[in-house]
Amino acid sequence: TLFAVRELPITTILEAEEIPYKRIGQEAVTVCPWHNDSNPSLTINDEKNLCFCFVCRGGSDSIDFVQQKLGYLSLKQLSALLISITLS
Repeated sequence: TLFAVRELPITTILEAEEIPYKRIGQEAVTVCPWHNDSNPSLTINDEKNLCFCFVCRGGSDSIDFVQQKLGYLSLKQLSALLISITLS
């Protein structure tokens, strides 16, 4: 299950959680979960399934992103999130 969440594109997680983002070419940008961000500074690369903030230098994969944005989740909660995202 953990590996399935890691394979989920970060933009799919954003869509499922109704977090706005903007496409810029092959990447996307949104507000950073690691600092108080009023201008989108978190760049998401779906091909590599990684994100990086050019302001605070924070970065992660999809699991770290979920934990930063939604709080630390148990494996059971991550499984429920994965099921809800894949069914929507």
